[in-house]
Parts: sequence; C-alpha cells; structure tokens
Amino acid sequence: SKASYLVLSSAIQPTDSPAVMAVRSMTTPDILYEVTGTVCTCPAWAKTARAGTPHLCKHGLAVAMAVAMAARLVV
Repeated sequence: SKASYLVLSSAIQPTDSPAVMAVRSMTTPDILYEVTGTVCTCPAWAKTARAGTPHLCKHGLAVAMAVAMAARLVV
C-alpha cells in the first residue's frame, strides 16, 4: 500500500513537537504534511473533512504504522 511505501522509504520525520510527525509527499517530495493524531494537512484529508467524513489518509496511516512498529521494537 502507499502507506507502507511511506514507512519503508523513510518519508516520516519527527518534528519539534512530539505530537506531530512530518510525512513527505509521494508526488512532490519537497512538500511535507503534518500529521497530528488522525488529522493531516494534506489535501486528501481536508477533502474528506469538508465532506463530513474525515478518515485516515495515507500519511496518517503511515504514521500509525510507524508508531506501532516502533512500539514493538522497544518491547
């Protein structure tokens, strides 16, 4: 999946805030989207939010996957 690709390609970066992760755009690599919990700054997330059906975009899913993987490595 696209989210898996983002995780495996090291597209996720920490930010100055521990609650926010930056995820590189797949189509425009110099653009970083910020993911906080289930909210993302990408256009796809904004579109679903405006429609009243916000859900995880590929960036949010990638962050969730990376966090879950990191938690398993720490245990």
